[in-house]
Amino acid sequence: MKVFIVSLLLICSTVHAQTTAATQPHFPSLKTALIWLDLQLDAEDFESIRSTLRNPRPLDSQSGILRSLISARGSTPLAILFKDRSFPADKDRFKLGGHDKELGHIHIDFIKVDGLWFLDSIWMCR
Repeated sequence: MKVFIVSLLLICSTVHAQTTAATQPHFPSLKTALIWLDLQLDAEDFESIRSTLRNPRPLDSQSGILRSLISARGSTPLAILFKDRSFPADKDRFKLGGHDKELGHIHIDFIKVDGLWFLDSIWMCR
């Protein structure tokens, strides 16, 4: 069911991470970023996620955090869990989760550089 919902969102949204040769993948919307992240988590493609982060943790540590993220989101895709959220127009940083919120102590940090949003880091505060 989770894969079906994420697939449906992809079809309806013409969603993809935009990439140029000189930059890491960036995302035009939070929804786009979360759908991409859900797909990578479903495939357990931790290296792809890690290579997209601007500030990744060491691979072993990052893989453990991503496994914890899979567990924390349960059967609800991130794109659904945070469907009412969006990147702020007036900020350069944005965070989801953390401090025992929706994802427990896992933080998903985004950063805006030259008007483009990137995944900055995924980390755990405890």
